[in-house]
Amino acid sequence: MKFAGMLILGLTFEMGIVSIYMVTDGIIKEWLNTKTTPENIERLRQIYLLSYFIVAYVLIFFIKMTMGIRFVLDNAQLVLLETFIMAVRDRKLYFSIGVTVGFITLLPYFFKANIDGRIAVTFLVIIPLMLVSCYFTIRKNSLVRWLTFLIVGIVYWALRKLVWLGSQKIMLVLLLSYLVQASIVFWLFYLHEKNQQIIAKNEHDALFDEMTSTKNYRAFVRGLDQVVQVHAEAEDKTPLALIMADIDHFKLINDTYGHLIGNEVLKAVSGKLVESADELGITADVYRIGGEEFAILLREKNKGQAQAFIEKCRASLAQASASQEHEIYVTISVGYALLKPRETAIDFFQRIDTLLYQAKRNGRNMVVGGD
Repeated sequence: MKFAGMLILGLTFEMGIVSIYMVTDGIIKEWLNTKTTPENIERLRQIYLLSYFIVAYVLIFFIKMTMGIRFVLDNAQLVLLETFIMAVRDRKLYFSIGVTVGFITLLPYFFKANIDGRIAVTFLVIIPLMLVSCYFTIRKNSLVRWLTFLIVGIVYWALRKLVWLGSQKIMLVLLLSYLVQASIVFWLFYLHEKNQQIIAKNEHDALFDEMTSTKNYRAFVRGLDQVVQVHAEAEDKTPLALIMADIDHFKLINDTYGHLIGNEVLKAVSGKLVESADELGITADVYRIGGEEFAILLREKNKGQAQAFIEKCRASLAQASASQEHEIYVTISVGYALLKPRETAIDFFQRIDTLLYQAKRNGRNMVVGGD
């Protein structure tokens, strides 16, 4: 009966906290999708994860110190800490986690002299073990990670037995309770992680061009709307440049060499656009928005910097063969301009599209910039 009570009480705390995190994380992610870039979304979600579990850890610790259910919440505290560490994707944060949790664990013992400090020492010993084990198993399969979860708890209760003069029976009840709680919470969170990975892959596939690995037209429309909106709301109006490039006579390349070579050319052009941005230290979002048409968004770059970037791309493509099998020297026609005040995303796009077609009508292999 005591075992069932401990188990239900511990799981109530753990499942509640983990479930609330899963729901709120999903809501925050959906909201951030409309506000910022995927890179920022992942960073902000990790910040939320850290904040949420630190608050949850402090809450459990406070309840444990002020109510007479200390042994039950030892397991809840241990399981949630392991879940928290497992969820952190950046292993560089592990040291910060250990220091933070250690400080929180020790804090009550500075203010309440009647608390048995041996319990805190046990936690301080187990935290490094937990961090190290999670660090080396984060890339392992689910079975290894689950067994690591269980072993940490077994070591913890073995250490507690050394410093606690309670009965063997109670210690076994607490250990069994931990093993059940840890297994349920681990697999719940693991399935949540797998589901998030599937969702992330589907989102990636929906927004990226499979052939060139650049972003696709859907991502371009979303990204352009987003940056134009951010630009309109910002007090500091930093430059925003849009570049549109079209491969000259691409149909002739397909007709002469075949579509496989045409695909090779597309990959070479997209790769050169990304490579040129990296060489110049420019943060550029590259999109394939049509068969042989690409768009590039340059943030915080003025007109001269945008022109220097695209001229470098045009010169590099003309000097190196875009195919390993055939000598194909590609030229591109380009239109570009900076966003005007109060200009909408659609008007901005149409203006650059007009400049691109002006470059093509004027003989191709040229760059036409707008005011």
